[in-house]
Amino acid sequence: MSRTGSLSLLELIAQPRTLEQAWHSVRSSSSASSSGLDNITLSAFARAWPQQKKQLREQLLAKSFTFTPYRGQPIRKRSNADPRILKDWRPISIATVRDRVVQRAILNRIWKDIRDKVHTEVSFGGVRRYKLTPRSHKCPVEDDSQRCVRSAAQRIIGLRKRGHCYLFETDIENFFPSINRQRLFEDLFPMLRDNSINHLIEAALDTSIANARELGQLAGLWDPTTGVPQGGTLSPVIANFYLFEHDKELVDSGFHPVRYVDDLIVLTRSKQEACSAYRICKSALDRIGLKIHPIGKESNGRIKTNIRGPGEPFDFLGLTFTAHTIRPMRSKFDSLRERLQQITDADGGKEVLVDVIKKINWCVRGWVKAYCFCNLGPGELRDIDNQVGFFVRRWLVRRNIIARANKLDNQAYRWLGIERAQDIFIHPILKRRPSR
Repeated sequence: MSRTGSLSLLELIAQPRTLEQAWHSVRSSSSASSSGLDNITLSAFARAWPQQKKQLREQLLAKSFTFTPYRGQPIRKRSNADPRILKDWRPISIATVRDRVVQRAILNRIWKDIRDKVHTEVSFGGVRRYKLTPRSHKCPVEDDSQRCVRSAAQRIIGLRKRGHCYLFETDIENFFPSINRQRLFEDLFPMLRDNSINHLIEAALDTSIANARELGQLAGLWDPTTGVPQGGTLSPVIANFYLFEHDKELVDSGFHPVRYVDDLIVLTRSKQEACSAYRICKSALDRIGLKIHPIGKESNGRIKTNIRGPGEPFDFLGLTFTAHTIRPMRSKFDSLRERLQQITDADGGKEVLVDVIKKINWCVRGWVKAYCFCNLGPGELRDIDNQVGFFVRRWLVRRNIIARANKLDNQAYRWLGIERAQDIFIHPILKRRPSR
């Protein structure tokens, strides 16, 4: 038996190498300012990482490690969300950096046991950082190109080119809070090599929050008795595991679903097939305690479940698909503008120009690269650059650095170090009108 084969899952999680890998993943995927209940940011935790790693290892081996309760953060589903209407809000649970490291270590070590029920041809969300590897691999190999919005869009294009031009679209109602934890554990724990970390998984998926009193009525978004924490490191992969039987039933029935966590479309060759996919999906979800919205019913300002015919545009994963183009939804352009405004308004006069430009460049670069596979025209990229110029000029005028808000020319962009959206490489995956 190999050395690792003689160790329990708990002992494997506590290994320095496992903790180091987990910390690397958390550090590369978390926001620098993100903090849990202890208010320790990623940068502060990084400075103390050697001591933190030693302490985590000792506590895990001594079975004295405990997770800190989540900090609840209600997020608006729409700009005019009403605090009195819980359906207008999304309950995000924020863990401490320390707890994220342990959750990632757990995920890395149980991946080999559960991956066949997580990483399927159907699912494109929550597992995008993993690719299928030989079974000899103890941990998943990170690869952003394998499971993401782009690869979901590519699958949709491929199916449409093969004649699947009708579609059934839906999303699972109140997904993360509705997952039956007991049922989940009954399916998950028998697949693990031993039960030494069962208590850690149960604690990590506890949906209790510590700041319920200060949230007031919005604390009702969290039910401590059910669901899994949305925003938790383990939650997306566990959610995909929970939906495996649902996905399998659709595939076994001859359908071609594309699912991104709780958002789902099924492409078919006829309207009758699309209606059949709806019935099978609804029945499969009912059996695991989940629901989808009825066809044609509006929720939060839009229809969540619908059946569309050939050529009808539809929105999926922040993208608008038409017969011949893929474009970011209008709301994504609006969100970028709002973020640029926040960057230039939030510093209160204390931040220096170089830091503001650095944040703007990071924001614009990330947005354009996220949608570089779409049909973005030069005019849209030019509009983004003009917005950047407007907010930078306004920042300079407010601080009396320039006398008036003159338009920034190319030379000014270079001098200020502003990266232009027009200069970022765009490679649309849908390049020309499909042949009929």
